[in-house]
Amino acid sequence: MSNVLAICVAVIAVELAIVVVVLAVALVKIAQAAKAVEVLAYRIEDRVAGFGRWTSSGMFSGLEGVARFLGGFFGARRRTRAS
Repeated sequence: MSNVLAICVAVIAVELAIVVVVLAVALVKIAQAAKAVEVLAYRIEDRVAGFGRWTSSGMFSGLEGVARFLGGFFGARRRTRAS
């Protein structure tokens, strides 16, 4: 009877060791994924900041003026055709 108990305890100990190793590997992979997401977030933040700088520059204002002019021109054209 004690042999059966010793074997059961040994199997439980081996299973516990395997679970600990699997959890450690999973935590390492989660840490790597977190670092990758952090790098991606910083890259996106830089892109958004660059777009914000571009929209506040004079070049965007010029394009906005051209778009308003063309919108007014084509909008006026449509209104005269509908009349």
